[in-house]
Amino acid sequence: GVIDGLTPVDDFSFNSNDMDGMNSVASLTAGKNYKVMISGEWTNRPGETVDTSYSTMDNWTTSLAGPDGGYPDDLLEVQLNNAFQNWGDYNSSHEYSLMYTPLLTAQANFRVFDGDVSTNTIDPGWYNDNIGTLNVTIEQMLY
Repeated sequence: GVIDGLTPVDDFSFNSNDMDGMNSVASLTAGKNYKVMISGEWTNRPGETVDTSYSTMDNWTTSLAGPDGGYPDDLLEVQLNNAFQNWGDYNSSHEYSLMYTPLLTAQANFRVFDGDVSTNTIDPGWYNDNIGTLNVTIEQMLY
């Protein structure tokens, strides 16, 4: 059904240790506007919890844009179609959303980025300690 001008398109989970990520079941239509929502938390290394865009070493007393230890901000962030996104400010419910308008009709791919942020190159060896899944909901905007 239609809720608040949005119609559900897809709802699935992807694993934080899957370097190829997960494609949406549905193809998203070029030029249409979609609301993409990602929620949940996963574990990167002992004591480090991560959500779509932020990480913490102290159970979210403090939230960091990148992993603790001076790593780049986009490390461990969820990518949409192999591109970094602006998921907005830290959210204590660990639910983030953005508007997405594909240029081509195709499935959308979601993955946790673990690798060299400066070259957008994943490091397969870095995915071994990623534990947990994130949930994706995609809705098409009807206006």
